[in-house]
Amino acid sequence: NRLKVEYRRTTFYPSAWTLSPYRIEIDSMTALIGNPMLSPSVRDAVELSHSFRKLPFSINSTVYFHSTNKLVSSNKSYDSNAFCTITYNNS
Repeated sequence: NRLKVEYRRTTFYPSAWTLSPYRIEIDSMTALIGNPMLSPSVRDAVELSHSFRKLPFSINSTVYFHSTNKLVSSNKSYDSNAFCTITYNNS
């Protein structure tokens, strides 16, 4: 028998492009407007796994829980000419 408990905390920091408050033209039909108020996204993960080995059998089982706070997500909006504007928010 083998029992394993694992905890991980990871952080995702927004890139400079997503933080820039200026309008950046990507192409003729797409623009990006960053959000300087974005916060880093934090993910907590807890994992519990159990392994049972008795020749010739092996049974493995895992239970896990993931929780994400302040997820950085993109929002796209289109105008009447199909011009796309992309912005970012914390969900």
